[in-house]
Amino acid sequence: MDWIWKRQKFIAMLRPQKEQDTNPSVRGAIFPASKRVLGIFRSNPLSSDIQAFFAQVTFAVVGASRSRAKYGNRVLRMYQRLGWPVTPVNPHAAEIEGLPCAEDLGGVSPLPDAISVITPPSVTTSVVREAIRLGIEHIWLQPGADSVEAIQACEEAGINVIWGGPCILVDAPGAT
Repeated sequence: MDWIWKRQKFIAMLRPQKEQDTNPSVRGAIFPASKRVLGIFRSNPLSSDIQAFFAQVTFAVVGASRSRAKYGNRVLRMYQRLGWPVTPVNPHAAEIEGLPCAEDLGGVSPLPDAISVITPPSVTTSVVREAIRLGIEHIWLQPGADSVEAIQACEEAGINVIWGGPCILVDAPGAT
């Protein structure tokens, strides 16, 4: 029962700070107050954005890696372990974890409903622009993958974007 108390304490910590603390800029870009929690920009791990992401049917992992030690591979294996349809996306691999790999999002068939992005921020912006062009409406930028330009593009296009801290390896139902 100790875990219940810890989870309740964690949820209480996620409540937004006072209004005067909720509208700063990050690298010159202003983001909505709803994305600010505990002094950093992020979605609440229990938010409707995350629930909407997990309600999708097909997924792709952009930045999937052949190395089992890298997060791109760990995220892919999490989808496999949960039995969710997933396609790895990596321009340098033909197959990862027994799954045929697509070079880019345009090569994924059927087109995924949602994508997890585990790429350097310099690559993330082009991935997000391609996802928007293809009509993908749910994007999870894993920690370290987010870029100001990518987040702005998602918000301008009305995309459900999760960014700034939540990790799918922790927040997925049945992931831990």
